[in-house]
Amino acid sequence: MLDTMLCLEEFARAAGTHADLRVQNLALASEPAFVSVVNRFSLTLTETVTCSPEGAYVTSWGYRLGTVDDVKRRGPPAWPTCWQPFPPDLAPTSAPADPAGAH
Repeated sequence: MLDTMLCLEEFARAAGTHADLRVQNLALASEPAFVSVVNRFSLTLTETVTCSPEGAYVTSWGYRLGTVDDVKRRGPPAWPTCWQPFPPDLAPTSAPADPAGAH
């Protein structure tokens, strides 16, 4: 099983290097732990991302942004162009509250 806290830290670090993204919040003590990412050009474009035990980065909307291996190989996610619906058998049962209140 992956260390999801470490995976979220890596995601936050990679997202922070993306030209269009800024990490708004890294909430590792939360249940579930999450990273809030905001578009640098529009504060209303905010997304909350968790990491599944299988290593998939999943948005609060249930979209898969990629995997731990993707971030290690390629760096920051190609957000939002790589959003993929999360397979129903691996979908999160609940999403963290959106700290920014915007989607």
